[in-house]
Amino acid sequence: METVVQDVRHALRSLGRRPGFTFIVILTLALGIGANTGVFSFINALLLRPLPFRELERLVRIVALKKDVSRCSSCRICNDRSTFSRV
Repeated sequence: METVVQDVRHALRSLGRRPGFTFIVILTLALGIGANTGVFSFINALLLRPLPFRELERLVRIVALKKDVSRCSSCRICNDRSTFSRV
């Protein structure tokens, strides 16, 4: 344990003698920790946690395959013009 304390003291003295190098070291550590935290938060929110919905099997995705959806005549939703009128 005593050698660890001596090593820490020596490291602090060495960093104190070169303030420019110390600044670069602290900046690099701060950027690395910040980037790691940001990436983990993003991955955690998207992949690790379940979506905040009670009945996930009822979620649907509506995709328009044609540019002009109003001319689509192949699906019931596009033919019924009042489908989204209450939204």
